[in-house]
Amino acid sequence: MGSILFARAGERASALVLNLVKCWLGLLMLGGTALLVSGRAWPLQAEASQITWLSISGVLGLTLGDTAFFAALIRLGPRRALLFWALVPPMTAVLAFLFLDEPLTSRMMGGIAVVILGVGWVIAERSGSGPGRGRAVLPGALLGLTAALCQSVGSIITKRVDDGLSALDVSVIRLFAGSVGLLVQVVLARRMEEAVGVLKDQPLLRLLIASTFIGTYLGIWLSIYGLQHTYAGVAATLQATSPIFVLPLAVIFMNERLSARAVLGAIVAVGGVAMLMGL
Repeated sequence: MGSILFARAGERASALVLNLVKCWLGLLMLGGTALLVSGRAWPLQAEASQITWLSISGVLGLTLGDTAFFAALIRLGPRRALLFWALVPPMTAVLAFLFLDEPLTSRMMGGIAVVILGVGWVIAERSGSGPGRGRAVLPGALLGLTAALCQSVGSIITKRVDDGLSALDVSVIRLFAGSVGLLVQVVLARRMEEAVGVLKDQPLLRLLIASTFIGTYLGIWLSIYGLQHTYAGVAATLQATSPIFVLPLAVIFMNERLSARAVLGAIVAVGGVAMLMGL
């Protein structure tokens, strides 16, 4: 639902600026929650090395990854863009095998192939209307791949260094670093005036607040919690179910045409994810 709301907001401002506003709003929400829960907005018990690595993870996942994903979202539409999220589990599984000593069996390798097949089949579908037409498809696809890779690497880093920290603490550190990185990007791109304009646009701001609460506040917090309590690949698998949920929402809220190919491709992709993780 957060992706649907963000896609609608993307019709009125750039992905970079929207991501900046979204992350700072999310940081206020998460920091406020941490203050209520523990009496402090910042995790003072975090070691310097943890803060450094989680900050790198935040910049990868939020400054680079989220900006690439939301740019893909605007170019491809939520249905196609979210299918790239199905690539995160195979990427994460391979990286977890290399750096976290998590298992990677022949069944998982088969799942990787099925996921890529499902994603590629839907992305290759031609659509006569809506986001994701013509020249926007290739740049959108490259942005989607970049976002998936950044998300996977960020998850592996987080998994390695989050010992002793709650999911809320980890989320605050990552989101703070990502938000600062986005602010630097916006300043260098000379788009602060656009960012101020977004804050003054009350209908757009309300849309962003709703998107932030669902996609950033709840999404990041819960995804980190899942990452801490299971294998990195399994956590990524659960997040990869987004395409199944976005299909009916895209039809209702974005007026996208829902073809049999889109439905089948999404099912194949998520089925490959389940096969990958042995579910």
